[in-house]
Amino acid sequence: MAAGREAIKWGIGAIIVGISSYIMDAYLFHRGTAWPLTNSFFLASLFYSIFIKRMNPEDPSSRIVLAVSGPIVFGSAISLMLLLKRTYNADPWFIIFSFSVTMLPYAVAVLAYTMKRIKAKQDSQ
Repeated sequence: MAAGREAIKWGIGAIIVGISSYIMDAYLFHRGTAWPLTNSFFLASLFYSIFIKRMNPEDPSSRIVLAVSGPIVFGSAISLMLLLKRTYNADPWFIIFSFSVTMLPYAVAVLAYTMKRIKAKQDSQ
């Protein structure tokens, strides 16, 4: 039961990060600054750095958090791409770059989780 509560807490955190990142991105792009991409990267990096420090490979809530937050981060990256294309008619390479940068913290979190899980399996043998 504790694993479920932990997963819900992290899932809510991922939703808050995704929504606030999108809102701030839209606001900052509307103001004409180029910082939203940095903002998305910073918020996602902050969330996943805290998650990586606290995750436990044996705890099922870590897997649930990655499963829940993945589509949220992906959706945020897609919405940023659409915002860049439709509103600002950005260059396609910049759109691809922004998608990659937005997805990078999630990829690092999945890699860290996988490495911790492999290490835990090796230590148990």
